[in-house]
Amino acid sequence: FAVPDESTRVQLPWRRATEAVIADMVDDDGALLEESPRTVLARVVAGFTELGLVPVLGFEYECYVLHADDDVLRRGDYASLRALGRVDNAYSIGRHTESADLLGEFIDRMDSIGIPVEAAHSELGPGFFEFAMSPMDAMRAADSAVRARQYFRDLCAERGLVATFMAKLRIEASGSGGHVHQSVTRDG
Repeated sequence: FAVPDESTRVQLPWRRATEAVIADMVDDDGALLEESPRTVLARVVAGFTELGLVPVLGFEYECYVLHADDDVLRRGDYASLRALGRVDNAYSIGRHTESADLLGEFIDRMDSIGIPVEAAHSELGPGFFEFAMSPMDAMRAADSAVRARQYFRDLCAERGLVATFMAKLRIEASGSGGHVHQSVTRDG
């Protein structure tokens, strides 16, 4: 019930002999599922196209990066995991010494598959980070956002870390969010 969209196929340079492709969901007759997020977005984009407009989106995510501990993760107690770094300041230069290698590799990986990351930096709280993808057409932006979240999680796991995008990790800590910056263009 998944039909690969070959225009989304990419080689993952950091994973030997691995390609990734995004699929559209279809029903028993092969018709696109109306409630599938990509189908819904395609309908929205078509409505803009009828008006001579092109929607442009830029996704931004906030997440906590924590040191993995299998026992704690099995219990689902993310709040007990130790944060990557101890500094509490947002946008701190000191925070980048704790995360520069991780964020740099993430940016490089995304760039290698055509997903430009416009910014990646610390947020307010230990282990709290934000990354924002460059604006692009709506479908490509949505597909890129899904990939970026997954590939950031994968990179963290490779390093013995866990990335969580949950809205509230700890009651006393800053909440994580996801933002979609939206604009429309006409004739470029």
